[in-house]
Amino acid sequence: MSNIAAYSLSSGIFLLAGYLAYKWLLSTENQPGLNRILLLTIYFAAIVLPLLPAIDLVAHHGVGQMAGIAPEQLQGHIIEADSTTRWKSAILWIYMAGVAAILLFIIGAFIRLLGIIRGGRHIKSGSYTLILLADSPLAPFSWLRYIVMPLKDYNESGPAIITHEQAHLRLGHWADLLMADAICALMWYNPASWLMRRELRNIHEYQADRAVLRAGADARQYQILLIKKAAGQRFPSLANSLNHSKLKKRITMMCTNSTRGARRLRALVLGPAMLAALAVVNIPAVASVLTDVSNVPLSEPSAVISGKVTKKSPVSQTPTPQAQSSEADPAGDRLPMFPGGEEAMFRFMITELEYPAEAKEARQQGRVEVQFTVGTDGKVSNPTVVRSVCESLDREAVRIVSSMPAWTPGYSDGKAVACTMLIPVQFKLD
Repeated sequence: MSNIAAYSLSSGIFLLAGYLAYKWLLSTENQPGLNRILLLTIYFAAIVLPLLPAIDLVAHHGVGQMAGIAPEQLQGHIIEADSTTRWKSAILWIYMAGVAAILLFIIGAFIRLLGIIRGGRHIKSGSYTLILLADSPLAPFSWLRYIVMPLKDYNESGPAIITHEQAHLRLGHWADLLMADAICALMWYNPASWLMRRELRNIHEYQADRAVLRAGADARQYQILLIKKAAGQRFPSLANSLNHSKLKKRITMMCTNSTRGARRLRALVLGPAMLAALAVVNIPAVASVLTDVSNVPLSEPSAVISGKVTKKSPVSQTPTPQAQSSEADPAGDRLPMFPGGEEAMFRFMITELEYPAEAKEARQQGRVEVQFTVGTDGKVSNPTVVRSVCESLDREAVRIVSSMPAWTPGYSDGKAVACTMLIPVQFKLD
C-alpha cells in the first residue's frame, strides 16, 4: 500500500501540472472535442509517466559510497527515522481510509444507478434503452447504453433530451467518468483530481449541446429547456446528467464561434508542463519524500526474543554500550552483539563495501535496511531487505550482512535465543 501512496503522489504532480497548463491557456476555448482529448491526455500522462523505468529510477532511488560515516552519525539517522515512523504510518492509514471511503461511495452510486434503471419502464430503441421514471425528481441522465428520464420530461421535450443523451452514449462519456472517479479515489487529497473531473464533465455537456444544435434544434428553445431543468436533482457520480455543468457557461459556448486553428496550437503547452512535472519529481527533496513514503511500514518493526514479540526501535536493535555491559550477567535478557561492539561493526561494513559499478554510473545512493536473524550459535542468517534503494545496492547490503562473522547471541532468561535484528547500510557518493 505504501508503494501505491508513493505512486499516487508522483502521479498527482503530473496531474496538477497538466491541469494548471490546461486551465491557464485552454479551458476558455470553444473546442470541446480537442479539449476532451487534451484532458484525457493529461490523465494518461499522469497514470503512465510515473511507471516508466527511467522516471522510477530517478524519483524513487537515491545515490551511494559508504564514505566513512561515523557510528554516531548513522545512529542519528536511525533516531530520526524512528521518531517519524509512527506519524508516517498514521498518515498512510488516513490515505488508505480516504481511498476506501471514495471507493465505497462509487460502489454505492453504482448500486443506486442499477436500482434506478431496474425500477423504470424499459423501451428498447436501436443502440440504447430508454428508461422512463414515473414521478421522479431526477434530471435526465445517461450511462452505458441507458437513457434515463422522468415520464414528464419525455412527454414535454423527449426528442431534444434523447439527442443530447445519445451524444453522451455515442462518445463514450461514461467511460471517461469512470476513469475520473478512479483517479479521484487514488488521489482524493489532490484538488487537481476533482477539478479535472469537473472540467471533463463540462466538456461532455458542451459536446452533447453541440450535437443537439447540429441535429437542427432551435437554439433558443433548447436553452430554455436547460434553464427549466437546471433545478432537477443530479445523479452524483458515474452518469452524465443533463444539468451537471454551469448553465451560463454552456449557453455562452453555444453562442460562441469555434476556436480558430491557430489558437489550438496552445495545446502544445502540455509538453513543457509534463517536463516541468518531471523536473519537480526529480528534485532531491521530492524524490526523498517519495522514497520515504514507499517504505513506510504499516506497523513498527519488532524483535523476536524467546517466542515473544516486543516492539523495538531501530536504535535499540543496534548493539549499544549498555547491551555490551550486560554480557557479564548471562542471566539477564540482552540483544545479540557484533564482536567488538558497534564501532567494530561499522568499521567492518565500511571495509567490506564494494560499491556496485552500475549504481555508481547511475548516481544512486540511499539507506538500505536489512533484517536478519542471529541464531543461538551467533551465526547470521536469512538477510532480507526491508527498505530498498535499488537492486544493486540492495544486493550489496545483503552481501555485507551475510559476510559478517558470528555475533555473541542474544539471551533470554539466561538461555541463548534466536533474535531478529535490523541494521542500516548507508550508501553515499561524493
